[in-house]
Amino acid sequence: MPAAVLALTFALSAASPDTALAERVSRLFDDILVVQDNEPAHSAAKTAVQQLLAERGLLTIAQIGDDGSYTFAMLACETSPLETRTSFLERLRTAGAKHDVPPDAVTYCETRTKQELVKSSAQRTPPTNPALRDEITRLYARDQSVRLDKRADPVAWAKVDRELYGPLERIFAQYGAPTYALVGPAAASQFLFMIQHQPPEFRRKVLPKLKSNVDAGQGDAEVYAMMYDRAATDAGRPQRYGENFVCDTQHPNPRPAPIEDEARVDERRAGIGRVRLALQTREIAAMFGTSLCGPR
Repeated sequence: MPAAVLALTFALSAASPDTALAERVSRLFDDILVVQDNEPAHSAAKTAVQQLLAERGLLTIAQIGDDGSYTFAMLACETSPLETRTSFLERLRTAGAKHDVPPDAVTYCETRTKQELVKSSAQRTPPTNPALRDEITRLYARDQSVRLDKRADPVAWAKVDRELYGPLERIFAQYGAPTYALVGPAAASQFLFMIQHQPPEFRRKVLPKLKSNVDAGQGDAEVYAMMYDRAATDAGRPQRYGENFVCDTQHPNPRPAPIEDEARVDERRAGIGRVRLALQTREIAAMFGTSLCGPR
């Protein structure tokens, strides 16, 4: 075979994504972020990501395609210890500058690392109001007990939500949306998760306070995105981040409600430390299937 033909054959081969490797990364995503109740598989998958990173480095777009490269970079970021994340981020930024990995993978890891560092610092500092922290923790246990009870139904959920309305409203009237400094990261997020189950007007009151907390590094950006999107859907407006999923008769699984400027949604999601919408949609479908939509 002539040398020119050999060179062309090699170039075409090199440009073809490795589908087997891409499928391996896809399975690792499932084991880490979808099948979290299978601890052996979960732990083994996290170890496998780090081993693959050590052996092959960051997997590029040319090697496994845009989706695969993004997924691997995201998993490598999530499984890299926080104390060594800075060195990983340097590698990721270098790859991003060369266009070897998707830019939103770099933004995602930068944002997640910043968020985790803030939470880690807050967790090492005692909250200024431990009594309020403990009250929120108790209320959250009540909120979750009925939702985790497979015998409970939406009527039981609504009953508990009504019971929690008064205490949550009192806390908000006195403290606003509790900050990390006030009650610690866990309780601050628990308060907001409970607000998600309250009437729309209550959520709308909390939203600007939460935004101020997030801007100050004292609130959970993920929950802010969820609450913002829920409020937008409640008001009949397109959501911004794709956090609110809905059911309809045309689709067996939950799907994102309408999204503003949908072409840039993954860019916005990366900026708040959320994975690409396609991955979240896949995660929700795998975890819940049609159960969130109920019988047809």
